[in-house]
Amino acid sequence: MGANNDIELPIDDLWGKVLGKNIYTATMSRIRFGELLSLIRFNDKQTRTERRKQDKFCPIREVFYKIDELL
Repeated sequence: MGANNDIELPIDDLWGKVLGKNIYTATMSRIRFGELLSLIRFNDKQTRTERRKQDKFCPIREVFYKIDELL
């Protein structure tokens, strides 16, 4: 979505017939994406403001490093 500049579009539009792209429908269903989006969180809201003052990458830094180690 970031590569296609679709990050601001509503989920229904991404999977829609007018604005949607095949990459989204080929990857997973709209319902499944919505479920995953509602469950996955990479950031602690209670400490976000303080951490973000020093590190704008903080919401996903820990996950990024874990993935990097696995690869």
